[in-house]
Amino acid sequence: MPPKDVIFVYSPKLKIGEQTTAFFNSGDPIFNFDDATPPIINIIENKVKQYPFSYYLLDKINENKNSFAPEQVDKFLKLFKGEITQSTTFKNLSAYNKKRYTEKNTSLPSLENISGEKSAILDSKYKKHLVVFWASWCGPCREEIPLLKKMYSKKDESLEFISISIDEDKNAWKKALNEEKMDWKQFIINGKDPNYEKIQMHFRLNGAIPYTVLLDNNSKILRSTVGLSSEKDLLDFINDKK
Repeated sequence: MPPKDVIFVYSPKLKIGEQTTAFFNSGDPIFNFDDATPPIINIIENKVKQYPFSYYLLDKINENKNSFAPEQVDKFLKLFKGEITQSTTFKNLSAYNKKRYTEKNTSLPSLENISGEKSAILDSKYKKHLVVFWASWCGPCREEIPLLKKMYSKKDESLEFISISIDEDKNAWKKALNEEKMDWKQFIINGKDPNYEKIQMHFRLNGAIPYTVLLDNNSKILRSTVGLSSEKDLLDFINDKK
């Protein structure tokens, strides 16, 4: 006999929808990558070919759009079929990706510093630039700051340190800076700023933070990583050891 709190229900066989099927047969693991290598790209392409109607896949590609070359994003977009191509996400991603082709001809915008003034992000007198995107509300970002301070105190004179906050609340940003006392260049920008798109494109920022980028003196990205770093990882990153 079944327990008293168990009720047997008889119903027709249930069939899940196509979006649910696509979701359960795609999953997050294929998008958990540091580099969009050819094997990863091939897996994503095959998934989109299999589920060209999947909003989940479109959303994940959109979230990681700056990890892929614009040509590759175009290739992904061409694989989607049906009503999904009329969705807001699809149209916005298409429009954003078109701008990426001309991004190299666009100068890097100046950003607001702690004094409330606009100034250049990168100083050309340095050979390399370490740029860290963070926010006052981001736990891992705040946890990483002591390590950044330690690395800053030991850094080579040819390396420039820069932090860029994506805080929407400037007061929260200033309060965090007062608490953390980071002695290098500090800037702020958020998604409401018209220059945010340019920053996204130039630094290949997808949104997840802390996001760390190493650039050479020609603004070419040498390496990038997302998440909290260990001392060894950050040291290898700064020295560009792959």
